[in-house]
This record gives sequence, structure tokens and C-alpha cells, in this order.
Amino acid sequence: MRAHHKSAPLACPLALLCFLWVVGLSSSFGTPTNIFSTQFEVAKGYNPNLNLSGQNGWTNFGSGGNGLTDGFFNGQGQQAFVGYFPPAPGSSNLFVWHPINFSPIAAGLPLVTFTTLMSVVGPTNGNYDFFQWHVFNNQTQPLFIIDFDTDTTNVGYFLDGTQYVNSGVQFALGSTYTLTVTMNFAANQWSAKLNSSLLAANQPITSTGKELTLGDIDAVWNLYLANAPGDNFMLFDNYTITAEALPPPPPVLYFAKLAATNALCYWSTNYSDYHLEYNQNLATHNWAASGRTPVVTGTNFVVTNSMFLGKRFYRLSRVPAAYTPPPPVLSIAPVPPGSVRLSWPADDELTFKLQSSTNLSTTNWTPVPSVQGVQGASYVVTDTPTNAAKFYRLATP
Repeated sequence: MRAHHKSAPLACPLALLCFLWVVGLSSSFGTPTNIFSTQFEVAKGYNPNLNLSGQNGWTNFGSGGNGLTDGFFNGQGQQAFVGYFPPAPGSSNLFVWHPINFSPIAAGLPLVTFTTLMSVVGPTNGNYDFFQWHVFNNQTQPLFIIDFDTDTTNVGYFLDGTQYVNSGVQFALGSTYTLTVTMNFAANQWSAKLNSSLLAANQPITSTGKELTLGDIDAVWNLYLANAPGDNFMLFDNYTITAEALPPPPPVLYFAKLAATNALCYWSTNYSDYHLEYNQNLATHNWAASGRTPVVTGTNFVVTNSMFLGKRFYRLSRVPAAYTPPPPVLSIAPVPPGSVRLSWPADDELTFKLQSSTNLSTTNWTPVPSVQGVQGASYVVTDTPTNAAKFYRLATP
């Protein structure tokens, strides 16, 4: 177990390097609460001539290079780093962290997100090491580790700090990535992405019953050989930890049979807008919207399905409050002698006004008898036009 205590500072700013690695910059329900964030800038009190450990609450365990530099992340000012400068003889790792000591569940903010802009630069002396992100709880117990191997360039992770899993994702030495780690402490699950590549999905934060709190997230340099450190290093910037409440669970969809061909479905909508969708085959993704505007918050919405034809499956999907369903498509076919048949896919309890005009440039549309749309059926109306051209449109009330 790592002990939390300070070691003597090491005067080893990375500005002594004789090259610069310039790369491009890669750039969540509710409003996240900022738990801790920093961009390591001089204006915020970060001195590039000193170690990172010892500045603005950052601390360390072990020994080795750590500090501030610039020029690696284009347009991002200063970056922090661990590695490059050798540790004290016999030392095999270095942990650098800022204490967080946050209890997400007790605070009612169990969804925690950690993001950082990072890059791992390989060695020039042939000695390849490991750079890692360690997540600890308030009891300084390891929860999980994300591991970057500079030799194989594999990204893996350790569950509960001991069980290694290869993610199957590789990284390029010297390239810039955004690491995003989401932790759901209420569900005891975490996931991670490197840019858009999935590293882990819904893994246990702990499988051994450790306390589900967030003590700190450490930047770690782990030597492959204790007496042969590489001059490799890990840079990181825009270090951010946020927390937020979980979104409420989706409403429950209820059904009641009204008659042989009718069904009623409804749900309680006490916090968000939803749209009813249906499908006749669960093996397909062809879900059709009911056409209803989103449910108003705090009401019970009832929809009646008439002329029920065969099996039908329903689901609810969230939609923006300003959502307006698309109008149905109006189809026309000749029906002798001298008539036309108009049809459209009708919808649940939604009335359309059929209108006609002999001139598209006018606003004078004449109503054709209104009909009520029926979900899943096609409504047919026959209109006998004059010899002149005639145009039709659908309008909702």
C-alpha cells in the first residue's frame, strides 16, 4: 500500500531537455460540480523551476523527476510531468497527487469524471518503464490502475490494484490524448476512454469491498528495472475532476387493454420529456415515432391505439423540449372515374386537416373534411376534383 507522506523535493525542471515535442491538442445529465481542476499555469502559482510536488497542495511518495514544463501541448501553456530524471538509488516508483478526499455517495454526486490531456514520451536510453494513473479511496487503498507500457505501447488496467487486464488499445509514444475516466460510485462501476478508444467499460471500482470514496488520482512512474530507469516521461495538463448527480431512472410504461382492438399506454412524467415509439419486430431498429409532441413535465400522458394490427412493441425515448414530430407523407393515387384517393400513415389520436387549393401561390386553402389519424393505419379519403389542377396538403390543428 502506498503511504501518504512527502519526500524531499528534487530540483529537476524538464526545461533542461534539449528538444521540444510539439503536438496537436485533442480537445456530461445535470450541471457537473467542479471538485478539482488545474492547468498548471504560472498565473495560478505554478513555478517551472520547482518540482510539482510541494506546489499548490500537490505531494508525492517515492522519488524521481516531476515538475512543470511547456511547449509540448501546443497552445496549452505549462504542463506537468513525471519521469525523465532518475530517482534515488533503490527507488522503483514515484507517485504524485493532489488530495481530493471526496465522498461521492454521501455528497449526492456519485457520478465522477476525471479528464486530463496527456502524452507519454519514450526513452532515448533504451530503458522502457510504465506510466500509470492510480485511483485511491479516502483510506489510501488502491481501487484501479490504468497502465501505459512504453515498451509494448499497450494500455491495460489493474482491478483493485492487482488483477491486470489488457484493454487491446495501443498508444503512440509522443502523441497527445485525452483520457476520460467515469466512475459511478453508486453502481460501483468505472469506464475509461483514450480519445474515442474504449479502454474499459463498467468494470468494478472495487471487487473486494473497499470504501467507495475518492481520495486522489495519482500520476505514477513505475520503473521496469529499479537500477536502470529510462529517461521516458509522462506529461499531463487540464487535470479535471467533476461530480454530478445521476439522472433519474426512466419512467415505467404501463399498458391496459380497453377493447378487442384498442390498447391504452401511459406513463408518469415527473421530470423530463419523452416520446413514445413503436416497432413490430424487435429484431430490427426500425422504431417509428408516435408523432406526439413530448410529454409535459409533471403530467400523465395517455395514448390510445385503435385498429391494433398484430404484435407491437413500445418504448420511450427522451427528446428535446422543442421537438416537433415530422408531418406524415401524403400519397395520391387516381381512382376512376375522375377521382383521387389520398392516404397517409395516420398516428395515435392525432387529427390532421386535409386542405386543397387550385393555386400553390395562394394562401387560400379549402378544408377537406377532417379525419382523425389512427396509429399504424392508412386513412383513405376520396376527393372529386374539377378539371382544373388541384393541390393537397395536411395540417395539424
